[in-house]
Amino acid sequence: MCSDRVVDVAVNKADAHVGNRGLSIVFIPWPWDEAQEFIKKTEQWNHVSGGKYKIVHFTKGHKDPFIQRANDDSSAQVYVRGHGAVGRPEIQIKVNTGGAEVDERKIPIVWACDRLMSMGLTKKFSGAIKFFSCYSGTKFADDTFDGVLDHNRDRNADYQQLFNLGLINAATFAKLYLATYPNRSIAGYAADYMRANGFKRCNFYGYLGPLESEYGDDGTGNWHKAVNLTNLRNSGLVGTHRASAGRIQV
Repeated sequence: MCSDRVVDVAVNKADAHVGNRGLSIVFIPWPWDEAQEFIKKTEQWNHVSGGKYKIVHFTKGHKDPFIQRANDDSSAQVYVRGHGAVGRPEIQIKVNTGGAEVDERKIPIVWACDRLMSMGLTKKFSGAIKFFSCYSGTKFADDTFDGVLDHNRDRNADYQQLFNLGLINAATFAKLYLATYPNRSIAGYAADYMRANGFKRCNFYGYLGPLESEYGDDGTGNWHKAVNLTNLRNSGLVGTHRASAGRIQV
């Protein structure tokens, strides 16, 4: 795996507020009844940080006052939370459906962007948007991506044959089918989409490696948001670090 870093300085302009943020919003792009996993995990952030974060979940047809306020605060930051994986332009949340049953609710990352905009973030926003998902700034190394393409192609051919023989139905085939996407990171997809929608004054960030969902030991004995960079190719970093060590601008 490698970083999906854009080096065009015209795109990645200097961020004057790194390390000195004002309004901090955590946006959970699911409705309240689905958003509980990350509401609870962000409440733990607030417990450790002394109430630093404003928690906002998606509400259809609602304009959120904190998000609207961020439009006029160049030091504001918005964390978009969801579970992520390398090579898939989507994020997900775990929803308890009763007892031990857990359902994974996935949405394309561009839906998360649409929901953020629908709740009041406008093109004049000049702060930072941080896509706080595992591997959100990471894409496959080229040789690994070639292997992913081969795997998807072979697996889809096997399931196509089962479908043709009538051994699985169309719904099962659609569920098992592995879609192939361009080799781009979650944050890269999202930043491209938002820039295309006029968001050209703000900075976009993704993260390398798997993120801790709650504040924990960042490798120094201090509690903070944390990331593990051990398996990142050529990173030179091993073990758990403060999340900012794995944060890149996209």
